[in-house]
Amino acid sequence: MFSQWKAPRETADRLNATELVGIAPDELWNRRADLFPSLVFGLDVEKQLKTIGSDVFANAVSRLVDLNTSAANWDATCSPTPTYICKVTGESTSTMQKYGGDRVFRSSDGQNATFEKHARLHDGARIHLREISDQSVIEIGYVGKHLRIVSED
Repeated sequence: MFSQWKAPRETADRLNATELVGIAPDELWNRRADLFPSLVFGLDVEKQLKTIGSDVFANAVSRLVDLNTSAANWDATCSPTPTYICKVTGESTSTMQKYGGDRVFRSSDGQNATFEKHARLHDGARIHLREISDQSVIEIGYVGKHLRIVSED
């Protein structure tokens, strides 16, 4: 299902860093399979990348490099879960019970899926993701402002 995204081992962290500095959201979206071959992107991410602002976008590019590396390593080790090289955490049970619906986005195949885990970005923004264990795939479902949590009620 996701193998087309993982084919080349030429990952973003091996590309010339200047290629990613100043990359525009449209170019990142159009080249996502080449730049981040070990990640899969949900269908809502294209629009989200265009609306997050330049500082958060630049930080998101860097974090996507980290997540791509983590996904590539996960595939190589065949372990049950990835070892992240950046901080990735899940939501509290109470937040998921109350606001879990805020974390449902369209997956790469157009189906709604829950993207509970997240990596932190500049200004409190987040990248929400899910792990697809049977494929050793990390799918990105959301890039944007911090979503509601119970502790901020």
